[in-house]
Amino acid sequence: MNILKTVIVLVAVAVSAPLPAFPAGKWDGMYREAKAMFDGKKTAEALICFNRLVDVLESPYSKLAHSDSVLLMNAYTYSGRSNVILGNKAAAMKCYKAAAGIAERLGDRPQLGRLYNNLFAIYYSSREFDSASGLLDMSLELCKEAGDSAGMRNIYNNKGLVALEQADYEAAFGYMQRALGYAPKHDRQAVAPIYTNMAEAYFRQGRYQEAERMLGEAVSIGGEKADTPEKLQAWLNMALVKTMLGKHREAARMEKNIYSALDGMPLPVRVNSYRQLAEINFISGDSLAGLRDILTHEQLADSMENGKDEAYLQELLVEYDSERLRQSNSILRQNVRMRGYMLYGSVVFAVLLLLMLALLFWKMRNDRRKNALINEQRRRLQRYEKEEHERQQRELSLEIDHKNRQLTSYSMELISVNEYHRKLEEELQSVRDVVKTGNTDEAEHGFSDIIRGLRHFSTTQVSEEFRVFFEKVHPHFVSKLSSVHPNLSSNDLRLCTYLYLNMSTKEIAALTCREVRSVESSRNRLRKKLELGAGEDITKYLKSLV
Repeated sequence: MNILKTVIVLVAVAVSAPLPAFPAGKWDGMYREAKAMFDGKKTAEALICFNRLVDVLESPYSKLAHSDSVLLMNAYTYSGRSNVILGNKAAAMKCYKAAAGIAERLGDRPQLGRLYNNLFAIYYSSREFDSASGLLDMSLELCKEAGDSAGMRNIYNNKGLVALEQADYEAAFGYMQRALGYAPKHDRQAVAPIYTNMAEAYFRQGRYQEAERMLGEAVSIGGEKADTPEKLQAWLNMALVKTMLGKHREAARMEKNIYSALDGMPLPVRVNSYRQLAEINFISGDSLAGLRDILTHEQLADSMENGKDEAYLQELLVEYDSERLRQSNSILRQNVRMRGYMLYGSVVFAVLLLLMLALLFWKMRNDRRKNALINEQRRRLQRYEKEEHERQQRELSLEIDHKNRQLTSYSMELISVNEYHRKLEEELQSVRDVVKTGNTDEAEHGFSDIIRGLRHFSTTQVSEEFRVFFEKVHPHFVSKLSSVHPNLSSNDLRLCTYLYLNMSTKEIAALTCREVRSVESSRNRLRKKLELGAGEDITKYLKSLV
C-alpha cells in the first residue's frame, strides 16, 4: 500500500509540470471536455484536464478577460471536487481557496458562498470545527445578503452538526430549529435531513423515544422504499433506535427492507450499511446475523479499496503517459520560440528602459527646481498671512478690551446716577416735611439744591449710551435672544443684558432705580418666559446662546 501511494504522488507531481498554452478558442472546449469526464465518473482524467486548464489560464503570458476569470474559477472548483473524490483533501482545499479568491475579486458572492460550503465540508470531515464554523458564518452573511432561504436552511443545519460534534446539544437543537424555520412548508423533502440530524442529537443523549419520533418523520417523508442513499440511512438509523428501545420485531421488518434495497446502492453505501446492520444485530442479540454482516462488510471494503486504488492508478498513469507524448514536441518548439521572443523583448525593453530613465531624470530635476520655487513662494505667502492674521487678532482683542472697559465704566456711572436719584428722593421727602412746617425759605433752598443736582445727570442719555456700547461689544446677543424667545419685552431684553454682564440683583436695582425685591420678581418672571428649570443658572443659559 505504501508503494502504491508513492506512485500516485509521483504521477500527481508530474502532471503539475508546465504545459503549453492553448489558443483562446480551445479553452471553452477543453473545459466542456473535462466537465463531461467528471460527469461520466472519470475523475482522474477530469482532474488532469482541469489542472491543465488551470496551468494555461494561470500562465504569466495570458491576460485574462472577465469570461476567462470565470472559466478559471470553475476549473479550480471542479479540481477541488475531483480531489475530494480521490481523497486528497489538502489539494482540494487549495483549489477551493484559489476559486474563492477569484470569486471575491469578480464580486460573484453566490459562488463565493458555495465555495465556503465546500471548504466547510473539508474542515468538518477533518474535525477542525472552529474553522468550519467560521466558514459557515461567512457563508451565512452571503446568503442573508442574497435572500437565499434554502442556503440559510442548509447553513443552520450544518451549524447544528458542528455543535452536535462538540457535544453542545442545546446549541445544536437551536440551529436545527432555525433551519426548520427556513424550510418551505410544501417541500417536505427539505426537512428530512434536519429531522435525521435532530434524531442523531437525541440518540447521543440517550433520548431514544425523541430520536424515534424524529426519524419517523424523516422516514415517512421519504416513502415506503429506501431507494436512495439518504432514505436508506434514515431507515438504518430508525432500525438502530428501535433496537435500542427493545422493539426488535419492528426493527427486523425494517432490516428486511434494507437488505432488499442494498443491491441497487453504490458500493461505499453498501459497505457502510453492512457495518451498521452488524451493529444492530449484535445489539438485538442475533450474533450470527451480525457476524455475517461483518464478514460482508470487510469483503466489500477490501474490494472497494483495492479496486479503487488500482483503477485510479491506471487512469492516472495511462493519461499521464499519453498526455506527455502528445505534448513533448510542442513543448520543445514553444521553448525555442519563447527564448527568441524573450531575447528580442529583453533588448527592446532595455533600450526603452534607458530612455525612460533618462527622461525621468531630466523631468525630476526640472520638477525639483519648480517645486523649490513654489515652496519658497508658498512659505512667504503663509508667513505674510500669518503676520496679517496675528495683527488683526491683536487689533480686535484691543478693541474688545476697550469696549468692555467703556461698557463697565458706563455701568458704574449708571449705578452712581441711580444712587444719586435715591438720595434726591430722600431730599425731596425732607423738603416736603419742611413745606408742611411752613418754612418756605428752607424749602426753597432745598429745591434749588435738587435742581442743580439734576442738571448734572440725565439717565435717559446714559441708558441710551449703555445700549449702544453693549451692542458694539456683543453685537449678536440681543438679536439671537429675540429670535429664540420672541415673547420678551424691551424691559426683559434690558434685564437680560444686565444679567449677561454678571451683574448682581443689587447692582441691577441701583442701575434701574428699583427696589431689590422688584428686580427679583422681574428675574422670576423672566425665568418663566425663558422656560428654565429650578436648578438652571439664567446667566449661564444666556451666555450659551452666543
